[in-house]
Amino acid sequence: MKYPHGTALVILFLSASFALAEDFKTISGKEYKDATVSRIEADGIVLKTKSGISKVYFAELPKDVQERFGYDPAKAAQFAKVQAAPAQSNPVAPKQQTQATAENLHTIREVETDQPSFLDQPFLLKGVIEVSDYYSWGYNRAQQTHYSFKINDGTGRRCNAFMERGKAGGLRQQLLSAGGPIKGLFTVVLLGRRYEKNASLCVELLDYRIEQ
Repeated sequence: MKYPHGTALVILFLSASFALAEDFKTISGKEYKDATVSRIEADGIVLKTKSGISKVYFAELPKDVQERFGYDPAKAAQFAKVQAAPAQSNPVAPKQQTQATAENLHTIREVETDQPSFLDQPFLLKGVIEVSDYYSWGYNRAQQTHYSFKINDGTGRRCNAFMERGKAGGLRQQLLSAGGPIKGLFTVVLLGRRYEKNASLCVELLDYRIEQ
């Protein structure tokens, strides 16, 4: 394939730059040492380190890094919208779906007592959710990127849940309109890149289904 004048050089330069290991530091202070950029997406970059692969959102990175990788907030918002859209693949039979849901449903106490075993593996919580203003531990500087919530699973245990603002606006508005907690089934994940040992349970809210 022939490239316009200079294009081949640009491709070679970018390929070389992505292959070089370097350090990345988020605005909250979390560091990724000797990381290589394995993929660039509209809302963030995927880094490969000795400890594994992590996605770091542009909203968490300094402005100079955002500019370096061509961050466009409008494109990021559209990308998040597409990612949040429900999959239109083959439907699961009701019985199978119920069984799968039951197998992946956990209590907050279960997760709290063995957090490392749940890292980066989406699971379900059932209970009530309410708006919160809590930001701490791995989310101590996420006010600009996430809305904060609390989930109570009905056993007397609560956990902090955070959802990207682009996805959580509808849920937050529902809660504010209701004037209090509402019941639902919540898909959450304990992100390894935000996990801190001995911290209170803080999960990323991926999806939700409100019960009437």
